Amino acid sequence: MVTHESASCSGSWNISIERLSQLPDQPSPQFQQMMQNADDAQRELVRETTIEEVCEILSTVVKKDFSTTAITFLAALLNYAGRQSVIVTCKAGSSTGKSYVTLRVLDLFPKEDVIKLAGASPTSFFHELGTPVYEEGLDENGKPTKHLKHILVDLNQKIVVFLDQPDPRLLERLRSFCSKDTDQSVFKITDRTSSGSQRTKTIILQGPATFFYCTARYAAESQENTRTFILSPSGSEDQEKLRQAIDLIAEKETDHDVFTQNLANDPRRRWLSERILQVKKAKIREINMSPEDSTYLKEEFLRRHAVMLPRHSRDFPRLIALAKASGLLNLWHRRTDQENVIQVNRTDVETALRLYDSISEANELGLAPALLEWFKAIVVPFWQEDKFPDKREIARKHLEVYHEPLPRIRFDRDYLPSLEAASLIFAMPDPIDKRRTVYTPVKEPSKTVELKDHDDSKET
Repeated sequence: MVTHESASCSGSWNISIERLSQLPDQPSPQFQQMMQNADDAQRELVRETTIEEVCEILSTVVKKDFSTTAITFLAALLNYAGRQSVIVTCKAGSSTGKSYVTLRVLDLFPKEDVIKLAGASPTSFFHELGTPVYEEGLDENGKPTKHLKHILVDLNQKIVVFLDQPDPRLLERLRSFCSKDTDQSVFKITDRTSSGSQRTKTIILQGPATFFYCTARYAAESQENTRTFILSPSGSEDQEKLRQAIDLIAEKETDHDVFTQNLANDPRRRWLSERILQVKKAKIREINMSPEDSTYLKEEFLRRHAVMLPRHSRDFPRLIALAKASGLLNLWHRRTDQENVIQVNRTDVETALRLYDSISEANELGLAPALLEWFKAIVVPFWQEDKFPDKREIARKHLEVYHEPLPRIRFDRDYLPSLEAASLIFAMPDPIDKRRTVYTPVKEPSKTVELKDHDDSKET
């Protein structure tokens, strides 16, 4: 149960022990009112809420993009629950708000827990964030000396944000750690000494931690795609979002100081930021599910997947993670008899299913939702008319739908490899003109070619 002491950080009331000892036996009406106000503030702080309300509060700076905002927030919040952590990759085209959405959500989280990096090489990441740990010993002359034992990179309950695609070699080294195979990973690296020789160092990576990657590149290895939520903010296809974004920029640039002050004084944002801090202070070590809710979630997942794939063994835990994050948001209403342990309810499970359904089709293909939407809007219409387009026709259709040119290099190095890896498209010579390359479905073409629509109808 949350005590009055835990509410004191809300700033509404603070009473010292000395002052309490000086109070009369019958508190004054002013003191009683002060205590009542404190109780009201505490009840408001820990009341039941929803992810829809959270996104509504964030809508002052993040326009629409409900699924992306909601999953980003819940993933960051789950950072404060024991061994729970997830990885989120935000992929979309230039200027669509990949890093913007992530950073605006994380603005509400304690600054000391968020590490922002524009990029990093494997060695720089370990050295910059690591702390040398020495052990004492004796040198060859018997004199006391210190030797470097290892470098400890303590990322426990840290949120690491890469504002651009990090070095692929760093991603390779972080795979095991990000998969939560263990909370502690040991790496061996070599550094060149001043004399030019190579020296081996031991790096210990301590977790769990939450990672966010923001990149404009769609192409990635399947080993990365199966380990992460893949999100995308909407782009030029959502004209209403862009108009709201222009309004927001105009308001911000008219008087930046006033805009910033209004955000800082927004009572709803302050309420949400304080609630996040209280979630952190609660130190929840485990989030459980009832057998009934666990069975229900499993049956719903199996119902959605008639044919099981190896990657589903990684997708299902992420679905569970969304349910647990929803429960953590309302931890005061999910208490159990065990200390620092809460239990999700059916509402949390339904929230997780709704959010996961909005991205599952793209994620299970290993695609960014934005790329799958592009594929549906640009390529599928040709197939539905039994036409097989070439690059020129695809570029023309892209310009018609998105009102901007499609760079050929981006199509060749990003779009096409990702869609081919997902077995959605196949390049072949035109049967009539062998000099022309056309793009067909991997399966037998038919006028009935269609894909499930992306459901993001709950946008705020």
